[in-house]
Amino acid sequence: MLPLKNRLLKKGDFQKVYRQGKIFFSPNISLGYSSNSLPFTRIGFVVSKKCFKKAADRNRIKRLMREIIRLSLPQIIIGVDIIFSYRGKNLLNYQKTAEQIKKLLIQSKLTKQ
Repeated sequence: MLPLKNRLLKKGDFQKVYRQGKIFFSPNISLGYSSNSLPFTRIGFVVSKKCFKKAADRNRIKRLMREIIRLSLPQIIIGVDIIFSYRGKNLLNYQKTAEQIKKLLIQSKLTKQ
């Protein structure tokens, strides 16, 4: 489970990322980020009702993305707010979702390499 301090929860924080942040896209997932003045990174997840009508499907995708991020959290730079938005119509498996998230993190230069 993603630690509470690393979760982006408030509506205002999401709006700040959408207004001031930069956005990167992959076929099924988009990543938006902006800097924060905190000594840790906060991450939020969005899955629209337009993509999946059932809440169970939306929650499954969010759990899947949270687990991928939890495992790669040590490689993500500190001091940013990140939002992952799932934009696809199909449920992806763990492998494909992990590939797309890691590509987005590298493309946006949010990894410590």
